Amino acid sequence: VSHTAETTRIAAGTRQAVALADAELKGAQPVFNLALSHVGHHQTRNRGTIGGSVSLGEPAAEMPATAVALGAEIEIHSRDRGVRLVKAEEFYLGPYMTVLEPDELVTAIHYPRWGSDAITVFREVAQRPGDFALVGLVGRVRVAQGKIAEAGLAWFGMGPTPIKARQAEAALIGASVSDIDTRAIAELAVADTDPFTDHHATAHYRRTVGRRIFGRTLGEALNIQQAAA
Repeated sequence: VSHTAETTRIAAGTRQAVALADAELKGAQPVFNLALSHVGHHQTRNRGTIGGSVSLGEPAAEMPATAVALGAEIEIHSRDRGVRLVKAEEFYLGPYMTVLEPDELVTAIHYPRWGSDAITVFREVAQRPGDFALVGLVGRVRVAQGKIAEAGLAWFGMGPTPIKARQAEAALIGASVSDIDTRAIAELAVADTDPFTDHHATAHYRRTVGRRIFGRTLGEALNIQQAAA
C-alpha cells in the first residue's frame, strides 16, 4: 500500500486482513476500510486479497462497488502489451465478467483521496453477517460551504454489476445540505438500478429496501456533517 497526496495505490495481492489493520490506509480511505470490514469473515480475510475481490466481479460484493463509487482505476498488466489503467465503472461487463483479456492480470487498484471533509456513506442488508449483500450502498459525499461539492455513490446487489447512482449524484451536486429531500434523491438513486429476483429476494424487495437504506443512510450522514460544522 502506498499513498500520494491524490491517490492510494493498493497492490492486488494485498491480503484483506492486512489492509483492514492498516491505520494509515484507514485514515486515507475510510469508506474503503468500512466496506472491507463487511467482506466475508476474519478467516476468509486472512487469505482473500483486494485484487481478487475487485477482479472477480461479484455483483453483490463490497469491493467492486467501492472501487466504482470512489472513482478508482484498475491497474492491468499484460506481458506483451504493458500496463493500462481502466476506470472501475468501465471494468465490469456483467456478473463475473470484466474487460480483462486472456493475457492480462490486475496488479493494483488506485483510489482517489477525497479529503477529510468528505462524508462516509455505507449500508448493506444481508441475511447473516459475512453473507453477500441483498442490497448495499457505498460512497462518499463532500460538502463545501454548506453545499454538496462532490458525490460518488454506487449500489451492490442491485444489478448484474456495481451500479453508479448517477441521477442521485447529479441531483446532489450543488444542492444545499439543509434543503436536500433524501426521499426524492432515493427515488432517483433506485431508478438507476436493475435488480434481479432470485431465491434470496425479489427485485421488488431489493428496490424497496434500497430506497429505504439510501434515504436513511444519506440523511444520517448529512445530519452528522451539519452537527460537526
